[in-house]
Amino acid sequence: MDKKIEKIRKKKRKRSKNKINKRIVLLICGCALLLGAVAGFFLYQNNLVYDVCHVEAGVNVSIGDFLKREDEDAYFTDDSEKIDTTVPGEYHLKIKTGFFVHDCTLYVEDTVAPVVEVWPVIIERGNVCEAYDFIKSIEDVTATKVSFVNEPDYNLEDSQKVVISVEDAGGNITTKEAEFTIYSVVTKLNVEVGSGVPDSSAFGSTSDIKIITDMSTIDFSKLGSYTVVVEANGKSYNVEMNIVDTVPPVFDVRDINAFANIRREPAEFVTGADDLTQITYSYESEPEFTMIGTQTITIVASDEGGNQSKKEAKLNLMEDKEPPRIVGASDINTYLGNSISYKANVKVEDNCAEGLSLSVDTSAVNTGAAGTYPVTYIATDAAGNSTSVTVQLTIKELIYSEEEVNNLADAVLSKIINDNMTQYDKALAIFNYVKNSMYYVDSSDKDSWVKAAYEGLVNKRGDCFVYASTSKVLLTRAGIPNMDIERIPSGTTLHYWNLVDIGDGHGWYHFDTTPRISERPNIFLWTEEQLMAYSKRNYNSHNYDHSRYPEVK
Repeated sequence: MDKKIEKIRKKKRKRSKNKINKRIVLLICGCALLLGAVAGFFLYQNNLVYDVCHVEAGVNVSIGDFLKREDEDAYFTDDSEKIDTTVPGEYHLKIKTGFFVHDCTLYVEDTVAPVVEVWPVIIERGNVCEAYDFIKSIEDVTATKVSFVNEPDYNLEDSQKVVISVEDAGGNITTKEAEFTIYSVVTKLNVEVGSGVPDSSAFGSTSDIKIITDMSTIDFSKLGSYTVVVEANGKSYNVEMNIVDTVPPVFDVRDINAFANIRREPAEFVTGADDLTQITYSYESEPEFTMIGTQTITIVASDEGGNQSKKEAKLNLMEDKEPPRIVGASDINTYLGNSISYKANVKVEDNCAEGLSLSVDTSAVNTGAAGTYPVTYIATDAAGNSTSVTVQLTIKELIYSEEEVNNLADAVLSKIINDNMTQYDKALAIFNYVKNSMYYVDSSDKDSWVKAAYEGLVNKRGDCFVYASTSKVLLTRAGIPNMDIERIPSGTTLHYWNLVDIGDGHGWYHFDTTPRISERPNIFLWTEEQLMAYSKRNYNSHNYDHSRYPEVK
């Protein structure tokens, strides 16, 4: 019985041992798998970013420069150092990509030396200069410092060479040689406007300075810049002399009481001023010209030298409620074809004369038809107060009469001729009056010489028919025999002039007051030979039917 029990126990122990062994094997396998996953995890993580990145100073750095694989969601964390690629150095950064945050280092390195341009420096004896004065330009992405390689000799009154060193933040150095000159005379001299010609001692400290430039050619009452040549120690120097204004203007102002809504110019406040150059005035702040009441304003006086002075004044603005008055508007009578001057003798009066406007409403007028029409005048002041007056315009049809034209001609003749004149003198006076008092327009009504003469005497304009008709009535009223003469038509081209007989025994002459562009002739008492020669030269301008007119010699 005991042996059976022992045998059963041995079998159980053996089974238990086999289970333990299997568990150990499974545990070992699991650990191996886990270690492999961890190793893969760290291997994957290390393949996402570069630990270190080197860049040249001045280039743009982005997160993509650190990524081994593209990741649009990657970013620098807030605890990363701020990158400034103009400052060489080491920057510690943290990059978040996926589930991981990576520590990275950026090295900004400057390996490029500065590009430098220098220019010459000229100073006066007793002055000093800095190395930076020789620098015309520096090109470098990092901060630079400028220094002398060899200090200038300030006791040497002549040109010398100095070497300038430019070092950037990366320790790169560029050296340049520049020219340095010390003068015993000044290189630039400022002279106050109005002070007159400066003494030679103003140009330098040495006693033998001589001014070569003729200073009488320079106006010292005006601002300007001049090159003045002087001699010192046997050498010639060019000095830049500037006539300047450094004294601010002196001026006085007054207070203004006025109506609102009208802009006042700054100069209106000024009662007097003193300065050697031109003064302009402005507001320090634009006033409110629509604001009723008193406001304090500041007037700024500026001279040509840029100097300024300021003064305060009071602007008291009042409300304007009074409408303007229209004076002189009355009914108008005129004739068809005449020009109408609606505003003649019409004016506007108001308690505030500034800002007045006068408009005329003629929308109901038809100047091409006889009749009576309303015309309205509208006056408006700066405050918007308005007044209107309506008058009547009567346009009548003009009836031309020979008697009226004769009266107009007699009025003209009374001014241009007298009884002591010969027929020749009278004809010449008429010729000059018609030709010089009228202006040519290429149209007229050729149905009536009376109407044409009226147009010439009253409106002083017209074509050749008007010129000939005006001459006709004046010649007739002056007692000079005359005839109308007409060119043989050439297409649509017509021309009219006069024949006159001044009683000198010659007979008829040609008399043409119409102005002509070609050769600009004065066809006064021309013979037939003269006129025909001109006509042939100018496309038969005066070709006429000789059978219709008396002989012209």
